[in-house]
Amino acid sequence: MARTKMSMNDRARIFLPFDTLKGLHEALRAKEYEMEMIEKGRLSPEQAEEISLLLSSLSKDAIYEATYFENGHYLKCRGKAILRQEDQTLIIGDKQIDLKDLFGLTEANG
Repeated sequence: MARTKMSMNDRARIFLPFDTLKGLHEALRAKEYEMEMIEKGRLSPEQAEEISLLLSSLSKDAIYEATYFENGHYLKCRGKAILRQEDQTLIIGDKQIDLKDLFGLTEANG
């Protein structure tokens, strides 16, 4: 029986179905995200004071950027801000942040 010579492209095509395993990429990314989890840090008194001052003078027309802690990660969001003192939350865009999880707040330029 004669053997035909396979090109590198032909050999690569043999393994192509493994590259498209349903959900593999997403599962690997989820595991990576989980492994990157860290413990929540603490604000210094200076940082807390800076955030408090900015919260007390929020402008309804300004755009803000917030850094907050959620599920083992520090995340950022950006948008117009509303402080809800009754439940101690800051709403930026469509994100609701508990003030105890807020780690930074700045007024964004443009």
